[in-house]
Amino acid sequence: MTTTANPPLILLPGVCCDAWFFRHQAQAFARCRDGTPRHVIVPEWIAHVDLRDGTGCLQRVAARLASAWHEAGLDGAIVVGHSMGGVIGTLACGLGRFQAHSLLLLDTAIPVPASRRPFLQEMGTRMTACANADATAQREALGRLMHEYVTQHLASTNDDRDTLDQIIDRTAGADPERSGLLLQACAAIDLTPALQRVPCRISALAADPSRLPIDLFRAARPGAEVLQIHGIGHFVQVLAPQTINAAIACLLDDAPLRGAGMMPIAATGVAATA
Repeated sequence: MTTTANPPLILLPGVCCDAWFFRHQAQAFARCRDGTPRHVIVPEWIAHVDLRDGTGCLQRVAARLASAWHEAGLDGAIVVGHSMGGVIGTLACGLGRFQAHSLLLLDTAIPVPASRRPFLQEMGTRMTACANADATAQREALGRLMHEYVTQHLASTNDDRDTLDQIIDRTAGADPERSGLLLQACAAIDLTPALQRVPCRISALAADPSRLPIDLFRAARPGAEVLQIHGIGHFVQVLAPQTINAAIACLLDDAPLRGAGMMPIAATGVAATA
């Protein structure tokens, strides 16, 4: 673990997501406790996915990010990844070039269990098929798919409906080719070695542990913190921003995760989201 007095914060959104999904955290931690500005980065990393990389795109974009962060002097940063952003964060932190202070995974399915891979492959194929030279037609097609994906697979019955509508609207404007390729790549990759290589502290927060491979994660990272945020869906940083902010504050203090809404997970899950 690399430590700095006021660590930078790198916030990695998931597939079909952008900086809007981390706006609460970017605002809350824009300044350090001594009043000085904090370096907060929310990279639009999906735009840097090269379609020519095929299912190797996850490793390639993670390597590019890790090099860029190291060269920008961001060693010692706290990395927070939501969903696929957590996969990218794990790969980048496990390469050895960039040295993170800590890594926080938000509802990230890692490692991906074999039972979930066909679903990710199918979703990736369906997402890629939404690509269209007509921007309006593309947005409408991806919007329909994301409405189905979010409401049927990612949302909780407790989630605010207006917020979910905003989430679906934001994701409908994503790049379906790059996002679809990322899902297909996630269906093919073994992330266990990357988890084991990460030299810094890793903590995980899950919305619904039954969707996540908790036992596989614990096997790869014995002793890692795994907590649940009860009663919300997949987009935890949007739906429960104060809870996520409290978790980040714990990392800044090098303290165990604690705070309202966070509970340790005793039982393990068998499925996953991405």
